[in-house]
Amino acid sequence: MNSAIDYPFEYSHVTAAKLVHTGSCVLHTVVINSNDTSGPLYATIYDGTNAGGTAIAVIDVDAGKTYYVLPVTLLYDVKMTTGIYVGFSAETNTADLTVTFK
Repeated sequence: MNSAIDYPFEYSHVTAAKLVHTGSCVLHTVVINSNDTSGPLYATIYDGTNAGGTAIAVIDVDAGKTYYVLPVTLLYDVKMTTGIYVGFSAETNTADLTVTFK
């Protein structure tokens, strides 16, 4: 195995609502690279191809709450049956996330 090219996870950089992956997969991590500074904001991870899917996680990414030091990696390792969709509670306020999956 060549670790430089055979690493087991794919990734998607998310800065707005986005369909990350279609089809069955495993959601590995969500990395919060930077959070929103203009007010309350939540990122929701759905098992689906849009915001009508099953909510897997609702992540508080409000910069006004200093519960963590950035970047922070959230480990999930959960099976997604339909896909991975990331939505935000306010489309004008977003965070910078990286989602890894296989």
